[in-house]
Amino acid sequence: MASTWFYYDSNGQKQGPVTGGQLKGLAKQGMITPETVLETEEGKTVPARKVSGLNFSETAQNGVQNSPTDSAREATYSYTDANGYKYGPVGEQQLQSLATQGIITPNTPLETDTGHKGMAGQIPGLVFKTTVPPPFWSTNTASNSTAVFPTIATG
Repeated sequence: MASTWFYYDSNGQKQGPVTGGQLKGLAKQGMITPETVLETEEGKTVPARKVSGLNFSETAQNGVQNSPTDSAREATYSYTDANGYKYGPVGEQQLQSLATQGIITPNTPLETDTGHKGMAGQIPGLVFKTTVPPPFWSTNTASNSTAVFPTIATG
């Protein structure tokens, strides 16, 4: 079994990453069914029934997904901006969107709904906006032009 997985929930939203052990738990809880689409860390997709080692709950085998239990519910976060203003709560998908847009950075302070505090960069799998600084000088200048400097009179 691959070390990291993603799965598509009943709304077609990509969830994860989850470990193989977490994936087994989701199958046992009925959160994923044999027909749930899974995706490996390499991007290959497969129906969950094709993954060995997954044991589905009886309701999941009948194609019914359970709603999340307290132990499998999505975490929520509050974040504090550079001016000290606190925002939230936001879900995991919203947090990823904020990171991708550059609204939060790896150094943004976060607090979970359970009171844990840390920095956004400590959350595994959170991808932040990458910026490339502009070049020091423009490459659109003519390379064959000669600069003319004024002459200063000395005397």
